[in-house]
Amino acid sequence: MPDSAMPDTVSAFAPGHLGALTDYVPPQVIDEILAQTRRTQRRVRLLPARVVVYFVLALTLFPGRGYGGVFDTMTSGLDIAVRSPGAAALRAARARLGVAPLRALWDWACGPVATRADARAWYRGWRWGPVMISV
Repeated sequence: MPDSAMPDTVSAFAPGHLGALTDYVPPQVIDEILAQTRRTQRRVRLLPARVVVYFVLALTLFPGRGYGGVFDTMTSGLDIAVRSPGAAALRAARARLGVAPLRALWDWACGPVATRADARAWYRGWRWGPVMISV
C-alpha cells in the first residue's frame, strides 16, 4: 500500500469513528487502558491498538462471521473506504494486543452497580448479586 494512503486510513480510525461501540466504550478510555497496560503501538500501523480492541469487542457481537466479515461490518459505516486486512493480519494484531488490555477493560466496564446508598442491594452488610469467579 502506498504511503499516501496511510493518513486517510489512520484518520478513518479517529476517536468516535467506529460506530456504536464508541458510544458504550469511549476511545479515551481505551487509550488510557492501552497506556496503562503498555500496549500502545510503537509505530503507525494499519491496525492501531485501539482498533484491535474494538475489533475484539465486535467479535463477540458477530460470532457467526469470520475475522474479515467482522472487520468489514465494524468499518462499514466509515466515511472512507478502508481496505480489509486478511485474517492472518487480524490474528497477529490480536496476538500483539494480548489479554491485559481486555482484562483492564473488563475491570473498567464490569463492577457492582449498587452503592452503599442503595439499601435494596444490601442484606446485613453483604451485597446481593451474582458470585463472580476470577480466571
